[in-house]
Order: sequence, then C-alpha cells, then structure tokens
Amino acid sequence: ENCSLVEVWLICNTFIDACTHAICNKGGEVIKLIGDCVTAYFPPEAADAAVLACQEVVTFCAQLREAFEEVLDCRSVVACGVGLDYGQVVMAQCGSEGMTEYVVAGEVSARVMEVEALTRDVARAIVVTEPVADRLSPAMRDNGIIPCPQGVDGVPCYGILGEEWE
Repeated sequence: ENCSLVEVWLICNTFIDACTHAICNKGGEVIKLIGDCVTAYFPPEAADAAVLACQEVVTFCAQLREAFEEVLDCRSVVACGVGLDYGQVVMAQCGSEGMTEYVVAGEVSARVMEVEALTRDVARAIVVTEPVADRLSPAMRDNGIIPCPQGVDGVPCYGILGEEWE
C-alpha cells in the first residue's frame, strides 16, 4: 500500500517475468495474469515439472529479497505462495491477431486460489491437493510432503517441504 505506482509496476513485472520463465522452461503454459497472480497449466503427467517450476519461483523470490534487504527497494518484499490442483479444465482462446486471451473455466481454476491460501496456515510456500500429490514421482514425494490440517472442498492438501512461507 505504501509503494508508488512505479514500484508496484516493478514488483509485478519482476514477479511475472520470473514466473513465466520458470513455467515455460518446465513445459507449462501461462494462461492467465491478474495483477500479481499468475495462473499456469501443466499436462496431467507433468506434476513433478509443475512443482519444480513452483520451487524455482519461490527460490527466485527468496534470493531477490536477500539481494535487496540492505537497500530500501520494493523488490525486497517479493514473496509468493503457490497452490497446485488437478482436475478437469476447459480452456478457450479468444482475441485478435495482436492480442490473445485465455479463458479458463472449471472447478480447478476456482479451487487453486483456496489451496494457495493454505500456504499461510501451514507455513509452506507450496501446497498441493491430494490428486497432485498422488501424481508426483516417488523421488519427488520422498523429498517431503506434509499433510495440511485442513483440505479444500473436502480434498486433502499437502505442503511441499522446502522454503517456508514468509
């Protein structure tokens, strides 16, 4: 609330660029941007890639905060929480030659925001629903997931061990 418009623009663009880079490098697609929220799609068999992209973004935010903690700079406040869900999604593309928009409909697009909100409760930067956890490779699961005390819409959720949510 205390940032200038230029600072807000810098925060959002820095974060969105980092998210887009991580998501695309891991085989996902950025499908929607709303303010500082980035929504992405990964194919059903790419649960590990989705988690790796999230870990890259969380690490980027931590490194950015560390790099700017001594300086009064808006980038020192960049942090994120990530929710991952699995389910049926309907994606439609509309627009003109110069501008394209994706519209995402389905249960997942609404539920993922509620999953992200759990990051604060469980003090983990990344929270996944049980369907995502079930699709992780054994190696990824062995790196550590912890059950959340609550789920979303009756679906159990898990925090990914690693960076704590700040």
